[in-house]
Amino acid sequence: MWFERLEFKPVDGWTFTDANESSIEARQAFTGPKTLVQPQDTFQYIYTLIPAVIPRFLIKPAPGAVIPLGRLDIAWRTTFGEPGRLLTSMLSRRVPQAPPPPIQSALPPHSPSSSSRPSSPVPYQSRQPTRPQTPVHKYQHHNQLHL
Repeated sequence: MWFERLEFKPVDGWTFTDANESSIEARQAFTGPKTLVQPQDTFQYIYTLIPAVIPRFLIKPAPGAVIPLGRLDIAWRTTFGEPGRLLTSMLSRRVPQAPPPPIQSALPPHSPSSSSRPSSPVPYQSRQPTRPQTPVHKYQHHNQLHL
């Protein structure tokens, strides 16, 4: 197929500069051997948008707002001369969301000098009367090594 036209049409309030017009390749995009687009060919086009009127005071759009920019109008012909055209839907830019605030812990900060741990509970004590225990005798074993 052959490209006949590739135009960016900005919405009201924007003007643009075509960064593609300055290169020789871009000027030859619709003439000469580059006119014929082969399968798997890829082209990149760059347009710089500028507000038509620059306000005295900078007004920042709300985070998450969608700003309409414009449309691309592309026209071509197939190898048999049949015309084709594509007018894209509105191209836009979404203003990034503000980063979420850091998550604060619900626990108090840990301090090694002050322990917030409750004291240990009293060990379990049986209610039965205590009985005398059998004394433990310590036996010593001597191991000798004979050479």
